[in-house]
Amino acid sequence: AIIDGTNGLIQAYDYQTPSTGFSYTFATGVQTLVMNPAGTLATGTITMPASPADGMTIQFSSSQIITALTLSPNSGQSIIAAVTSLVLGGSAQYLYRAANTTWYRIG
Repeated sequence: AIIDGTNGLIQAYDYQTPSTGFSYTFATGVQTLVMNPAGTLATGTITMPASPADGMTIQFSSSQIITALTLSPNSGQSIIAAVTSLVLGGSAQYLYRAANTTWYRIG
């Protein structure tokens, strides 16, 4: 997390420039992943955070196409409506429900 002294806000995001065959796991406290690769990515995997809180949301986006994206739950979790690719400038957002350890797509 980054504290912005100007606005006093916590900005929990990660900026990545992945290459084909990337693998990314959300770290504790990170809620947003911004990917800015040099070009189209053939494959990649994003894994949800290991210990999410009830109601936590995560989101990710890519400035380029990701042809084959694998969205993986972490241990003991499941995902409803996992995306399998991203279009140019595409994004997705998920909410975690602790009662049934499930991520739901909300955007």
